Amino acid sequence: KTSLLAHDHHISLNSRSSEQQTLSLAPKSHNKTDSSAELWDLITGAGTHEPKKQYGYRNKYEDLQRNRTLHHPRLPQPSPDVERVHLSKVSLTSHGGDLFVLPEDRRRNGILTDEAFDVSAGTDATQENIIFSPSKSSFKEQNNNEPLDADAELRSRLSAALLGGNHNSNGDKGIIEDFPSPTSTLNFPAPTPLHPKLVSEWQLETHHANDFVIGGYDDSQVDRLDEMLLCREVTEIDRHSPSHSFVVCADSQVGMTSMNDEWETELQYCRQAVKAVNSLHPRPAFVCVCGDIVDMESSFHRKSGAKFSQAECDVIQDKQNEDFKRVFSEVHEDIAVLCVCGNHDIGNRPTPASIERFTNAFGDDYLAFWVNGTYNIALNNVLFSDPTGAPENFNSQLIWLEDRLRYAREHDAACIYVFAHHPWFLYHEDEEMEELKGSARYPKEWGESDEKFPDYYFHIPKNYRMMALDLFRKYDVSASFAGHFHRNLVSKTSWGMDMIITAPLSILLESDGNTEFRAGKPPEKNGRGIRIVEVKVDKKGKGRFTHRFDLLD
Repeated sequence: KTSLLAHDHHISLNSRSSEQQTLSLAPKSHNKTDSSAELWDLITGAGTHEPKKQYGYRNKYEDLQRNRTLHHPRLPQPSPDVERVHLSKVSLTSHGGDLFVLPEDRRRNGILTDEAFDVSAGTDATQENIIFSPSKSSFKEQNNNEPLDADAELRSRLSAALLGGNHNSNGDKGIIEDFPSPTSTLNFPAPTPLHPKLVSEWQLETHHANDFVIGGYDDSQVDRLDEMLLCREVTEIDRHSPSHSFVVCADSQVGMTSMNDEWETELQYCRQAVKAVNSLHPRPAFVCVCGDIVDMESSFHRKSGAKFSQAECDVIQDKQNEDFKRVFSEVHEDIAVLCVCGNHDIGNRPTPASIERFTNAFGDDYLAFWVNGTYNIALNNVLFSDPTGAPENFNSQLIWLEDRLRYAREHDAACIYVFAHHPWFLYHEDEEMEELKGSARYPKEWGESDEKFPDYYFHIPKNYRMMALDLFRKYDVSASFAGHFHRNLVSKTSWGMDMIITAPLSILLESDGNTEFRAGKPPEKNGRGIRIVEVKVDKKGKGRFTHRFDLLD
């Protein structure tokens, strides 16, 4: 086997033979006029390219969760241009595997623009159509004698060098007959139209506008269409791997055991969780903490016999947030960390001020992002539990939610996953408060007490619950992940959405409710732990998933 070991810009090549070679890819002299130096700068990100941003734990979370999406270098999200092209591709492949023919009036003197991909644009039945292969959003036809600019020329040379430089027999530069390796991450094709060989391979030919579509192709040709016809950057809106994974944990609730006198106990549980996440191979795409990140919240000063003032509550919560972020910043840098707000983070009756405290610490309280062709939506569903303190926030999020679900379906997401703190329901989607008779005793760590948490405390009231579930049904959400119940529980809607509740990283609660629901079902082990979700996406873009719960102890 051949292994490549990179060190100080040098690569040692070890083959099966005893002979060993050392290849220096970095030029000895970085003369800016040297083309090899230019190529090396492009590969390493030197020169004018922005260096990799180093995150400190204090600003890591706010930087990740902003503008209603997740920002992480390993999970590049699509730009509006990429979204438009992707939507065009979905439109093409949803019509029985036919290719869309670009109308003559969408081409401008040989320049293919983004508007050319607007499938809603009208066509003139007398106009001729032709297929082109754009590089990014535009290209110049091959017979245009205008020279390429410096950046385009550099991309062309780099593409030829990295992808093997297999040109056609006529020696035309930039026309690559062989497709790049699927493992290549350095694909910068030179701006060229389709090679005649590829045209015949896809049975492409000139048509009139009233024909609209041409040719048929199989799944492998769809992938090649994406690479050669659309030629756009690869982002997480695309299926780029047959599988990926993510981790769900919940209720770290820093400070819960001692009722906020200390919180080193919970921080140690968090360290165990971080160690477990970092030990997973292959590495998960992200880890989501489904709310109640800390225990302290401002309303605690209103409790009978409260031992903290409001100012003290705020100071303690800030300190708990900082300590949690410091511990979870040890999650491997390749794994994104998503923090969802819970009722202890923003209060049982959230207000704009309490939500702002969370967003100042962790970034957006609701957002959405792509991973390997699946769409992931994180919600502030504490607002669904009681929206009366922040009705405008509730309404804005509800409108945004439907918009994102519609968007995900339009882009043919392989799966849609929802992450929130409160379970939408415990046992079935139509459950009413009155039928939840069970309860869980206060934890023994709080001392002897006959007080209990009723089961109905943990779900979303039905009137607000159905606002979300109706949307989840309409747009075919695959699963919703939550915490808050402080134990594992998995149930399902009548249309097949899994409601997956994950046990805590803090204190475990034991409900005695609904023994009939659990009867005959293999119980999922309970304890402090993390849930690993394995997602598989087939070549047709259809996803499925499995999950398991791993104990930390």
